[in-house]
Amino acid sequence: METSALKNSVRILDFIRKDDGKYKEALITELVSQAINIENIYITPFNEELSKNILSKEQNTGIKILIKQYIVELSSASYSMELHNEIISSWKEIISDIYLYGLEKAFEKAELTDYDTYIILASVIYDAHLNYISYLCRSHDIDLLNLCQEVSIDNSIIETDIPIAIRVPDEQKDKNLTSIPSQETTKAEKLIDNLISFGFQELPLISSLSDESIKLLAQKLVEKGIPYSIAMFDHLKFLEYLGNNHFDSNYKRNIEIAKWFGAKDKTGRGVKGNISSLYASSIEDKTRYTAYNHKEQVIKDFQILK
Repeated sequence: METSALKNSVRILDFIRKDDGKYKEALITELVSQAINIENIYITPFNEELSKNILSKEQNTGIKILIKQYIVELSSASYSMELHNEIISSWKEIISDIYLYGLEKAFEKAELTDYDTYIILASVIYDAHLNYISYLCRSHDIDLLNLCQEVSIDNSIIETDIPIAIRVPDEQKDKNLTSIPSQETTKAEKLIDNLISFGFQELPLISSLSDESIKLLAQKLVEKGIPYSIAMFDHLKFLEYLGNNHFDSNYKRNIEIAKWFGAKDKTGRGVKGNISSLYASSIEDKTRYTAYNHKEQVIKDFQILK
């Protein structure tokens, strides 16, 4: 079984346990230099590797054992994240912008030290991994919290779908609840309402999905942000459907899509740029508009939902 992507993520995230100051500095420098490419370097390889390993398992029991292994490996990195929760919380607006607009745009006006940048990037990678594990668990009807208990790991470090920067402090939680709804869950529910109002369930690829799969898809779109969502909409032929059935101009369509994701851009320019990036002939700045980078991944992710 291949686990090189998992090991690479744990290596870059678990710097706090290293006693060698030069080694820590080297890790910080490495991750900061990779800032705009962390999805391609860490997140996508991790997702593809885990999905491939899951497909190799014939029974649900084997999948549970595999996910337990990944949880245990990542739990060491969680220690680093928890120790730096104050830094992560202080930059929660930047982290929110990363999910909405992508890394480069989120960082362009921020004045951060390399250390703070490292912690923010590490938290994004860490949360992306946990969210993907949670996503796969739901797809296979596996209780992630129970798995944590089985391997004696505190549930608090793997709160499904709740990025560290926006987690509610323990003292604010209802003591009768084992988990809390996340900001992403609320956004996903709103996104589903918007998608349905524009005929999303009429799409041939969507009409065969269960309600639960549609919820998982919406959650994924919210988690990944506009570039990923545009690539998924293109794969599902939703952009074409919107143009044929609801809008008399791409400009109006782009503004509406931007609203679904709470974009600060009121002109839909980010949506337009990401749509344009999907085409080889595009002259858009592809370091700014990155939907084209997600074309293969959205196909793989959608296959898991079917």
